[in-house]
Amino acid sequence: MFNNNERALSHGCVRVENARELASVLLKYDEAESDIPVLENAMADYKRKDFVLKQPVSILITYLTCLIRDGKPVLYKDIYHFDESLEKMFNQNK
Repeated sequence: MFNNNERALSHGCVRVENARELASVLLKYDEAESDIPVLENAMADYKRKDFVLKQPVSILITYLTCLIRDGKPVLYKDIYHFDESLEKMFNQNK
């Protein structure tokens, strides 16, 4: 999926690039490094394995339809149609 230009093919789930590394970092943060081999084995066997963290971790997901790259604006398709409502809110204050 990460090689596709259009990746909005889910129903609310979030795909994570480098999931193994993220899971390992979360386990280390939670002082559960001993679970990393369990994680590795489950991934190698393509088996689901749930880990419950003792310490909650906040995750911030940002949806952007434009950004600045190398000093130039880059625009993306607004696949969730959020821009229109944001524009309306922005223009109410004018």
